[in-house]
Amino acid sequence: MPHELFHLSWAEWAAIIAIVSGVFVGFDHMFKSFKDSIMGPFNEEMNNLSKSIDKLTESSVHEHHVFDRRLDKHDNMLVRHEAEIGFLYDKNGLKRRKNNED
Repeated sequence: MPHELFHLSWAEWAAIIAIVSGVFVGFDHMFKSFKDSIMGPFNEEMNNLSKSIDKLTESSVHEHHVFDRRLDKHDNMLVRHEAEIGFLYDKNGLKRRKNNED
């Protein structure tokens, strides 16, 4: 028979193609619905988390610089105090203890 392919008529092939297409359209709709209803809020929360982490990073970098400046000031004060104490020891003829003596 000239109007058959693999022993199925063209009408049967059309019906099979329509059914398969309908199934694929249904799966596509289900996937989009899942993506919008389930993954949409999840993606939104992930974006919010990412923004929060970026803000925290900026804040921590700023705080690090503030503490670094404070630490530098304290280091300078310690060096100055050490020099002043050394001067007082030398002026009064006192002998300083070594670091490992307690």
